[in-house]
Amino acid sequence: EELYTTTVHAVFRFFVSRVHDEETAEDLVAETFFKARRYWPPRGSALASQRAWLFRIARNLLTDHYRTMARCDEEALSDEVVGGPAGAVGSAEHADSLSIKMAFTRLSDVDQTLLSLRLAGLPNREIAETLDMNEGAAAMACLRALRRLKALMETEYEPVDG
Repeated sequence: EELYTTTVHAVFRFFVSRVHDEETAEDLVAETFFKARRYWPPRGSALASQRAWLFRIARNLLTDHYRTMARCDEEALSDEVVGGPAGAVGSAEHADSLSIKMAFTRLSDVDQTLLSLRLAGLPNREIAETLDMNEGAAAMACLRALRRLKALMETEYEPVDG
């Protein structure tokens, strides 16, 4: 119960950043906690290890979701999410949000996973545990993913010669 209350919002943020559909994200969150309950307790007792274990379940479910949908590359942006809390359609906030989402979908699956885990609020140590890597490698991979996202966003705004 404690793991659920401390991580449910982070798990939701992880899924919604990857599937861009709140209903699907909610379904995947429910399935994550269903599987976690079924296989409880995880190996290790530290909360960080439990969170990493939970996000490993979430990541595996996301992979299964992509396989089921037969779309491993990208998912279309949902009009509901694009027009959602980022601001009114046509506003600067909306344009920035759309630009980020478009650039995000052009990142590799690994970079999307890294940034989604970071968006979910996981520190480098838990990202490393979730992805079976060391903490330093996770930190560097997150930094590089952020740089690639920034570079993709900058290319979106390059002026077109005409």
